[in-house]
Amino acid sequence: MICPTDEGRLDLDRLAALLDEKTALLAITHASNVMGGIVPVAEAAKLARRKGIKVFVDDAQYLGTHLEDVSTLGADFVAFSGHKLGGPFGTGVLWGHETELNRLGTWKLGGGTVKSLAWDQRAAPEPVYLDAPGRFEAGVQNFGGALGLHEALKIRQTLPAAALRAHVGGLARRLAEGLSAIDAVRVLGRVADLEKGSLVTFVPRNPDFSAVDFNLFLNHELPGRFIAIRVGEHCAHLQHRRLGIDATARASLAAYNTAAEVDLFLDAARAYAGEACGG
Repeated sequence: MICPTDEGRLDLDRLAALLDEKTALLAITHASNVMGGIVPVAEAAKLARRKGIKVFVDDAQYLGTHLEDVSTLGADFVAFSGHKLGGPFGTGVLWGHETELNRLGTWKLGGGTVKSLAWDQRAAPEPVYLDAPGRFEAGVQNFGGALGLHEALKIRQTLPAAALRAHVGGLARRLAEGLSAIDAVRVLGRVADLEKGSLVTFVPRNPDFSAVDFNLFLNHELPGRFIAIRVGEHCAHLQHRRLGIDATARASLAAYNTAAEVDLFLDAARAYAGEACGG
């Protein structure tokens, strides 16, 4: 069952009404990779735990610009991807209480996952799996990726939390307000919500403003410059269906971005809107 949202903002009353004795797991993202801002995960987790429901939190879009104390979150499982923190692609972390991790089924079998075999010769052998995390780590591990993720996490821990949030939040506000002044596009969400996150997403308001073509414009038409954004459905197909749109354009911000880069992007957006929409 899926809880509807109002442009990405979670309605806790609607969520509470959906959670019942048939619900086994609440899966929730801490920061949407489409709508931006942040989601009241701790409050949602309280609703779930009152009814004995397990909670899984997707922190991938959140941890890049926020610190997380899982002991206060109320989640049974938390996961995030390494590349969102500047680490190698194909790496990530699954955190969970040990008892809950050991109750999970195995995804891949192979060397390093099995502790022993139970076999009485009258039936097929039954493997006895190692405790977590070994039970999930079949075969040769991605040691290079793990080391790269470790270094990315070390760098992330050196960034002062308050200063990081103030920096990225200020850039998000600057970007959202600048885009909101361009008639050819519509920013998804409220500025006050967006500045709590790390991205701003918009859709064309004028049919002559093509998000796909704008992406190409940013890649090839800026003298001596290249601006990277993402255009598409961002692996959030149902969200786009609910919004009634085929694709959105997303600009993401991090610790290394600057106000000058935001202004460069806004200048490019205004230039493209002027060329494509005649004004």
